[in-house]
Amino acid sequence: MKNILMYLFLIVCVFIVIFMVNRAKIPSCKVVIDNQVIQVFEDNNYCWTGFIQTECLDSYGPMEILDKDVNIVVGREKEIDITFSRKPESVICEIWKAGSEEPIKLNLNELKTSNLKGQYTLSVFAVFKQGNVLYLYRFDVE
Repeated sequence: MKNILMYLFLIVCVFIVIFMVNRAKIPSCKVVIDNQVIQVFEDNNYCWTGFIQTECLDSYGPMEILDKDVNIVVGREKEIDITFSRKPESVICEIWKAGSEEPIKLNLNELKTSNLKGQYTLSVFAVFKQGNVLYLYRFDVE
């Protein structure tokens, strides 16, 4: 009986550790445009509360990566498909065009690339229970 209780205790401890480790991971965000997976641009900007501590990183903003060269070219007015590894509480999507001062806010139900040729950054700001993440994606529209 003592051995059974010890095994049950160990199993519960393992599940608690797995839960805490998974909670500490920042969720991934996958963007597909025109049948191409668009890679997130380097480091994400985030503030995330893990099991022990809160960590924040502020690397790039949407306008700062517009002048970076990328080899990702997509068509005009193509659907943008965004999926998360964990469901966020809320999401704000904007597209920034090179030479423009203001972003274009996107309707989450109708995400599409621009009908104008140019360099763009897609910013996806997602809020989760453990914090928030700004994912940045850079691509060109032909």
